[in-house]
Amino acid sequence: MNLLADFHPHLTGAVLNGTAGRYAPIEIDLFADSSKDVEIFMLSHNILYSSTEIRRQNPLSAETRLHLDWNHDSIDLSVYPIAAVRTLTRDNRACAATIVGLLAATPEITPT
Repeated sequence: MNLLADFHPHLTGAVLNGTAGRYAPIEIDLFADSSKDVEIFMLSHNILYSSTEIRRQNPLSAETRLHLDWNHDSIDLSVYPIAAVRTLTRDNRACAATIVGLLAATPEITPT
């Protein structure tokens, strides 16, 4: 998520709520002036991805979904208009700082 910091990344989905299986994708919401900004970023960093245009239901809906494989993990990036970062009401998303806090509050699991 640090690499995508310019796009205000927020973790969502099964990974965030703790129900992800082994092959569940990591879902991240991004916010940009244009989805093309994210695609240009990916290309300039030599990150291979596939893109799917989404039929938008309103001006603050996701406009594009990007899929990539990173270190053997499947990642789905949903790109929203920048205005949606403040108005999109989703209780089930977390920014990088929130994730760091959650991880710090989680006790370590030691094998028995």
